[in-house]
Amino acid sequence: MKALSNNVVLYKAEKLAKEEFYRLYNEEKYKMFTELSTDIVRQTIAMILYGMKLRGADEETIHEIFDGAVCALEMPEHFLGKTITCQDCMEFVEKTYGIDFTRIAPNIQSKEDFLR
Repeated sequence: MKALSNNVVLYKAEKLAKEEFYRLYNEEKYKMFTELSTDIVRQTIAMILYGMKLRGADEETIHEIFDGAVCALEMPEHFLGKTITCQDCMEFVEKTYGIDFTRIAPNIQSKEDFLR
């Protein structure tokens, strides 16, 4: 009977440990996701601004583009009673201006270089 009681205690302890592990794992995974997402957005905007400078844009234009990007990012998720997503924005730009986002192929570091 004592062995059965010990097994129940061990089972419950193992279950609690797994739950805590996954809770902490998911918290870290979300933290990594948010940090990565923020870095990607910042780097993308920096690349756009740099590209505009290479094409002759003046400082005022670069600041206007940056301010427009910040404004779009600060826009509430629900605007005028509609949920607005990044996908909505991409579809609007594709349809309105004929921009083909599939042309974007970033030069990403190789897996081998990344793992070094």
